[in-house]
Amino acid sequence: MKNWRMLGVLALAGWWCGSAQAVVVGGIVSTDARWPEAAGGYDRLSFYDQVNHDGGSRSNYFWANQFWFVGGDGGYIGLQNRSGQRWLNFSIWLASGWDPASRASCGHFSHEGSGVQCQIKWNWKTGHKYRLDIVRASNRVSGVVTDLMSGESITVATILIPTAWSGLKNRSVSFVEEYSQGSNQLASCSVIGAQSSVFYLPVANGHLPATSQTTQTYGNCNDRNIAHAACDAGGKCITIVSDLGGFASPGE
Repeated sequence: MKNWRMLGVLALAGWWCGSAQAVVVGGIVSTDARWPEAAGGYDRLSFYDQVNHDGGSRSNYFWANQFWFVGGDGGYIGLQNRSGQRWLNFSIWLASGWDPASRASCGHFSHEGSGVQCQIKWNWKTGHKYRLDIVRASNRVSGVVTDLMSGESITVATILIPTAWSGLKNRSVSFVEEYSQGSNQLASCSVIGAQSSVFYLPVANGHLPATSQTTQTYGNCNDRNIAHAACDAGGKCITIVSDLGGFASPGE
């Protein structure tokens, strides 16, 4: 099974072994939401994300929301901080193409599987709550992002999927990853940029909140002094990544 969380990260570059060793952080927090089974799947999933601290200009963070299709593959949509620039990313594996009228720049990818990726620079704002909609109409799937404070909205792209695929499955996974690599690779987990964000309870078909949402920390920097996540009784999940300022974690 492909590693869904790593389309933005081509490969993990080893396990963290202390403050002296460089690291590709990768995934840090994941949040799993569930709905009742629906015959043929759902036609719309709405995710609600709020980034309060984005890690700053030296960070490369992705706040993503994964989804899957009944009888098919899956994809994700989310907000990105690319070294201080704000982007939107919408991708689907095994997609056949895209609507050429899409606002985003779209293309085929062939790493971590294959499919279509669409991305656009868009100045989303920290502290604002966003709704990220995945809307399926036959073999056309649109990704729409709306600022719920200003009302500004953008249809990122419409991606074409195989006609044999049905609606959206009754499960989603939202996650936070830090994907700096190459010349931007972090010296250690103790210098990761601080971030805080909230994944609110997602909704299916415009009116069905997920029946559960749980969260966990994981990955190369899964240290209790760095990665933190918790959900309240209403399914609101808060994620925090702490910058230790280069000092080694006191450990467990």
